[in-house]
Amino acid sequence: MAVYADVLVIINYAVNLVVLLACAKILGRAKKRWRLSAAALFGALGALVIFLPFYGFWSQMIWKCLLSVGMAGIAFGFRPYRRFLKALFIIFCAGWVFAGFLLMCAFFWMPEKVLFYNGAIYFDVSIVSLLLGITGAYAAVLLLERLLGGRTPEKAFYGVTVYENGKTVAFKALADTGNSLKEPFSGAPVMVCDPKTISGIRPADAHRFRLIPCVTVSGEGVLDGFCPERLVLDRDGKTMEIQDVYIAAGKYPIEGEYQAVFHPQMLSLGVWDKREGRTAYGFAKK
Repeated sequence: MAVYADVLVIINYAVNLVVLLACAKILGRAKKRWRLSAAALFGALGALVIFLPFYGFWSQMIWKCLLSVGMAGIAFGFRPYRRFLKALFIIFCAGWVFAGFLLMCAFFWMPEKVLFYNGAIYFDVSIVSLLLGITGAYAAVLLLERLLGGRTPEKAFYGVTVYENGKTVAFKALADTGNSLKEPFSGAPVMVCDPKTISGIRPADAHRFRLIPCVTVSGEGVLDGFCPERLVLDRDGKTMEIQDVYIAAGKYPIEGEYQAVFHPQMLSLGVWDKREGRTAYGFAKK
């Protein structure tokens, strides 16, 4: 089979980019396109080892691990370390799901058009077949998201402080798996707040807002949300700053002992700081 370097890089770039998009969705992180694109290109250039002499199974594994580490770091950052390790684990899992699904399709329907050598894959197929395969693999990864996303903490209250344009508002929020709302383009989680609570910090720039479709017990609707400059959670004397999150005003007031609701998966976006300090709603130890 004739292998063309430009086609090899383009195919692997497309597959890597979709894998990273799926990973960002699973992680619940807002995606920076240039970082995802750079990480996908980094991984795609690594596929050029297909032109080298065969260099053994363990060498291939080491090379694949190095590529995965580089892609995770470029796409999602190397710090904090726990978040980086989680991103790396998700990339491994999503990559295995993608590779397994595509190879299964290839070997069942067109084995003569697939070359697997030195840990790199080359598909000599039409763009339509490739897109269909990538779409099916992406659906398989979304199934993985459902399985991983279900493993979340029980309901708990957290203090929240939102900083926006020199203004600050503090309130209490409930972590509840019943709120799985995400901003549709970035995949970032959405914290739904009481309208009056956040009315004083809403940005004046209309371009900052995103329309977020939602489904409630009363029917379907649309919320307008924005990504604040800073959002800090606190609980039991520990604080966590989260940037890749949207907050939106709910359609109806949230009455009771909390003023907002978010999915516990949002807690995976940061790392708790155990040092004593300013907290949002009095959870700090005295």
